[in-house]
Amino acid sequence: RHWSNARADADADRNVRGGTVIEQRHVPPNRILLIPLGFTIWSIAFVALYATNAIGCVFGWPEVVQRGVLIAMTLGFLAIGTMSWLLVYKHWRRRAKRESEPAPTLSILGVYGLGSAVASMIGVFIPGLATTMCI
Repeated sequence: RHWSNARADADADRNVRGGTVIEQRHVPPNRILLIPLGFTIWSIAFVALYATNAIGCVFGWPEVVQRGVLIAMTLGFLAIGTMSWLLVYKHWRRRAKRESEPAPTLSILGVYGLGSAVASMIGVFIPGLATTMCI
């Protein structure tokens, strides 16, 4: 009886043209969360930096203080992004490569996403520190 139920389930999974049943694989949720991780860090940094700049302008912080706070925050967020990239990369090199698909692909997407986010942090935040603080 168990065999007939399994056979009926397998037949139900086939498509109209009689294709094969696709094997279901367990993907750990943390692998899927690696994909948006880099740009989540970037967006938090973006909002925090621009909010700090706006607060400094409204409250009349001296430009030296405001620029110092923004530089410290920028370096902190760059450190967080870079450390996250290194951790995900080390995980991919040590463990994820040996796992079944799609875990390695999701991990390498996390590596590329974090690398792109760190590069865009450098490209967006560093030049912003050289401009006038308040207009």
